[in-house]
Amino acid sequence: MKGKLLLLLALCCVLCSCESSREKKAIQICQETKIQVSLSQEENNIDDPLTLLVTKIGFSLLGLDLETSTWLDFANMVAEQSPNEKFHWMAKATDTKNVYQVGFVNEENWGHFWEVNIKEKTVMHLNQKEYKSREYGHSRLDKDAPFKITDIAADTLMLSNEGVSYKIQGKVVNHTGKSISHADMSGSLKVIFENKTEEVTNRYSKNHKILKKEVSESHPWKDGEAIEFTVITSEIKQIYLDYDPQYVFFTIEMTASDPIGYSYNKAIYEEDMKGRWNAIRK
Repeated sequence: MKGKLLLLLALCCVLCSCESSREKKAIQICQETKIQVSLSQEENNIDDPLTLLVTKIGFSLLGLDLETSTWLDFANMVAEQSPNEKFHWMAKATDTKNVYQVGFVNEENWGHFWEVNIKEKTVMHLNQKEYKSREYGHSRLDKDAPFKITDIAADTLMLSNEGVSYKIQGKVVNHTGKSISHADMSGSLKVIFENKTEEVTNRYSKNHKILKKEVSESHPWKDGEAIEFTVITSEIKQIYLDYDPQYVFFTIEMTASDPIGYSYNKAIYEEDMKGRWNAIRK
């Protein structure tokens, strides 16, 4: 009996060692792969010459050459831009043979993720793919967001001749423990198909401000204070109602900072709208 137990323990050690080796291989393949930028939801390449030129210039300003830089170069750039955060590489096996999820993440597991096939040596940046990100359970939602949505007075998915839009009204409360000197909210409605995401954001006009109070150093947003807000998105064209998407989400993003170095940039609210979308389709 003792011999069988020792054999089982030895086998477990071998399997763990083998899996660890495959995880390291997945990370290495990801790090050595050249950056691929997907500006088209359907393709992994950039066909438009002007778009390609603008993209190259943008990466050049970040210190990256789109022709030669690897995902390791990209990760190093991310780390340099956030010197106060500690990042690390991780890899995790998926349910698909030879396919691993690789991440370059901070201590809160926020960061960039890739799907890596260690046999085919293919790498897909999941942050660029809304459908794939959702399949892996990723979103920008901060489940412990220091800004809380409360007192929702309107919550309406609307169908008009122009298409489908969404309206939400309520209050957002500052629970950061800080006096916020800059704040900007934005809302987006996303209809996510496997090969395309159709997205609309809040309408902007001179008379429509999302936050109903000016936030500045002269008019700070105090800790514990609630501010009323209204988000009304543009319309998603009616043609998309002819299709059953994999996911439909409405998301509110918050960008905020105080005068002495605090900053925040995450999603603070997310609503699964798939059921309501399908109800409109019927």
